Amino acid sequence: DSSASYTLYVDNTNTKQVANFAGSNTVSYTVNRYTTRVNTYLDGVLSDIGTVTFGDEEMVKTAAGNYFYISTNNEARKLVVDGETISDSIAPGSESKVDYYTLSYLKSADEESGNVPVDTKVYRAGREGNIATLAGKGSLYNGGKTFKGWIVTKSNSASGNGNLGIKGEGETLTVDGTLIATATWESRALSDDDSDIKVTLSSD
Repeated sequence: DSSASYTLYVDNTNTKQVANFAGSNTVSYTVNRYTTRVNTYLDGVLSDIGTVTFGDEEMVKTAAGNYFYISTNNEARKLVVDGETISDSIAPGSESKVDYYTLSYLKSADEESGNVPVDTKVYRAGREGNIATLAGKGSLYNGGKTFKGWIVTKSNSASGNGNLGIKGEGETLTVDGTLIATATWESRALSDDDSDIKVTLSSD
């Protein structure tokens, strides 16, 4: 005739339900389990961006860019990736994809001397103010040619890919795909005030 109360756990997870037993009676409970999944991509490839949390709990990483969390209640929670709030309300049992992109600079086919600029930022698609400002040519030098700007191409984007045309220093671009900026030049006629012309003399 003794009785007792027990907290019900499933796979070591507290269901917040209490089972009351009296004598030889049995109690039946239905416990729902919700598996929430998050995938993070960098330039179209599953990649680790940083710690991923669902509510107050860190999600479990199963492979690069793959995370999951199992819960027994269906309360929506905040999703945070690398310290940035992705959404304030993600439903348990859902699957989310978070895309990140980069901007890279390349030399032209001329293989000009000097170094291309480097953009170290990682841009998240959908982030407010997700704008990149194109750099100048920096130390690039291509004989007597004049720097025209950058031929920009976009890939891995859900909003359309392809050639975005020639963009100049200081122009801004919304980063919703992988951006590659390739230097482009044009030949120019020589004049007496061409200070950018290099002449090398040698004797055989």
